[in-house]
Amino acid sequence: KDNDENQILDSSMGGIAAYAFLSSLPYVDNEKMAVSGHSMGTWASWSVSAAYSGTLIEPKATILQAGELFTKDAYDFTSINFNNVLLLTAKWDEFNMFRDFSKETVNDSIVENDITSEFLGVSPGSGKWNTTYGSFNDGSARRRELIKTNHRLLTHSKKAIAITFDWFDQAIGLDT
Repeated sequence: KDNDENQILDSSMGGIAAYAFLSSLPYVDNEKMAVSGHSMGTWASWSVSAAYSGTLIEPKATILQAGELFTKDAYDFTSINFNNVLLLTAKWDEFNMFRDFSKETVNDSIVENDITSEFLGVSPGSGKWNTTYGSFNDGSARRRELIKTNHRLLTHSKKAIAITFDWFDQAIGLDT
């Protein structure tokens, strides 16, 4: 909500309702659910994960494909927990001027900046690409993966797909 009382009513673009519906289906194990989205869909993914944080159907993982991070002052971090978050970043991204509030192209400064350090839970400037921090057991796993592709093709990259499935496997206990 901004100073003029304008607000976004459903930043999940229907994802919150869809997630609830899926969790109610008899053939869905709602204790092994996760959320993923690409580009603007990462905002919806953040919103779904926030909406169900602390509930019986809390997502066990959130995977963001070509999305962005935000600081803890953007949400109530005392009551919202994001479990096992993977952020896939495209090496070449036509939207690089928006990503993580930086105007730089994708390089090590992105993974070493303050917002990524906070996300990874490491001291400022010490984050590394393609390294998992935290633990899947308690939901604190965090990773920022650099994929050598462009923004639009990130979802088609066999490396990105493999990393995504591996992340799901570790977060929700599947054996694919």
